Amino acid sequence: MKSKIMKLLLARSEYDDPVKHYVKNVSIPNFILHCGAHLGEEYKNYKELGINEIFWNEAQPILVDKLVQLFGKKHVFPGVLSNKEGDLIDFYLTDNSLSSSTRVIDPINKWNIKVKDKIVLKSITLDSILREIKIHKNHLPNLIILDLQGGEAEALEKSEIALLNHSDFVVEMSQYKIYKNQKLEQDIIIFFQNFGYILVYPKNRKTHYDALFLSPSSQKKYFRKISVFKRYLSLRKSKLIDYIYIIKKFTQ
Repeated sequence: MKSKIMKLLLARSEYDDPVKHYVKNVSIPNFILHCGAHLGEEYKNYKELGINEIFWNEAQPILVDKLVQLFGKKHVFPGVLSNKEGDLIDFYLTDNSLSSSTRVIDPINKWNIKVKDKIVLKSITLDSILREIKIHKNHLPNLIILDLQGGEAEALEKSEIALLNHSDFVVEMSQYKIYKNQKLEQDIIIFFQNFGYILVYPKNRKTHYDALFLSPSSQKKYFRKISVFKRYLSLRKSKLIDYIYIIKKFTQ
């Protein structure tokens, strides 16, 4: 009895990240593309969610080599995601490799992160990665994650293949500038709205967060599942109150 109550009371804990929310309320993706992979730290989480295959994109050469060792060459796409293919782009390596970016930290925010080196890397577009994936998989990833340390908006400018074929997105966004010349939350929301996408998660937004954007084709499935879940909670509400009352009574 108590375990049933806890499941209901802790239902929201299942939605502690947008990929988990997607799996719960849309579908388990056949495969995904994670851009800004670092060392693929999310791999275990993705596998636990039932995602069988993950493709990775990463800019930093030393991390690309490690990703290839971990996941194989065909699953790793090296290069700086940008809106142009084959450009030479300055890439700033920081003392915290998670914060390395094509942009430098905005000094106004006084982040305790320092640039230790600058290298030049070739750019790649999201469209070019997806064309290559489609050759091997015959279709596009259901879900694309963009975690590019301030470069998300620029990468989206060359994502027509994904947008027109209704891949869904998880995009790192911020309400204030962390990096110089960084596009902010509202810029990205408006961009997606132009293609019929909507932001569905999280509802309570933080100053810096990962946002789930659903394509028009996924929105119907999402809202259908959400409405069913809400009806379920409504039906269980009176029983939940009874369960809590009984537990309190017998534990006093």
